[in-house]
Amino acid sequence: MKKNFLFVIILFSLLLLSGQGCVRVQKGGLAPGDGGLWISKDKGETWQQKVAMPTLSGLKQLNDLNITLLVFDPQDSQTIYLGGENAGLYFSYDNGESWQEVTKLPKVTINALAVDPKAKNIVYAAIGHRIFKTTDCCRSWKEIYLDVPRVTINALAIDSENSKKILVGLADGRLIKSEDGGVNWKLLNDFKNGIKQILFNNKDPRIIYLGTLTNGLFRSDDGGNSWQKVEGLENFPGSQNYKYGLFNQTKKDALFILTEAGFFRSDEEGKNWQGYQLLTKPGQAKIYSFAINPKNPDEIYYATENTFYKSNNGGRTWITKNLPTKRLPLYLSLNPENPNILYLATYKPAEK
Repeated sequence: MKKNFLFVIILFSLLLLSGQGCVRVQKGGLAPGDGGLWISKDKGETWQQKVAMPTLSGLKQLNDLNITLLVFDPQDSQTIYLGGENAGLYFSYDNGESWQEVTKLPKVTINALAVDPKAKNIVYAAIGHRIFKTTDCCRSWKEIYLDVPRVTINALAIDSENSKKILVGLADGRLIKSEDGGVNWKLLNDFKNGIKQILFNNKDPRIIYLGTLTNGLFRSDDGGNSWQKVEGLENFPGSQNYKYGLFNQTKKDALFILTEAGFFRSDEEGKNWQGYQLLTKPGQAKIYSFAINPKNPDEIYYATENTFYKSNNGGRTWITKNLPTKRLPLYLSLNPENPNILYLATYKPAEK
């Protein structure tokens, strides 16, 4: 009891002394170590670096963390998970003000992560060719899947209505399914192309989209039993190289996707795709990330290597600003409950 009380006092003191991990960007240069997570509470006007990790041995900083994964708890927008390159998994229960390290997982790259939409204590993490599961808020983990050919697992997704149903996408194109929370698995389909992302439509989980590395987008209307190739994107060179997608939360079945050709929207069940009039031409500047206001789809953000772009009118006009970091903007995300809050996850490639 005394040890727990002492830890709480130390943790509170560290947060107080550190300004809760906020590093404001000042004119004249960046603070040392400009990596980790950056947060804006005014839609990208100003940014703060959120990297404080209080420990019993002192305050640590995640300012050199190369983020490869950013996931929100679907039940609690204050809970965020970060995966770091060769650095394991971290989580925050206070919207990024402070971070804790998950010590019971290997300190390697987390390929994918999914939080149970009905039980926040249950989390699934893909590491290499293995899947781990926790049922006690990351305190302990159990391996629930091992791929015998040692093929990397790229994607995890959970049905929002039946959280025992899990879909897993592998780098060789296989799609596997569990209907009992990861106890038993079966092969559902083989797309013959690396699976990049799996998206359940929360308004109707029978509708699932699946993006592949170089063969575009697929759709299922029956919970993943049968699949059809999404048509209409092949007219845009590079659009078959899928990066990631987001649902338009204001409609029943509408999608935004980012590809090598830029990003596109469909308001009609994956049909009639439309591009955006961007300030950057396809191939001229690589788009690393984008975000859409879940309550107002006309509010759009995207980021290239050095520049942050914002539109308040569906992409007709754009406002541009410098990024707060010299690292790559690998993820842009908006807080699901408060779209004034914007998150920027950074990555620094290895020097050649």
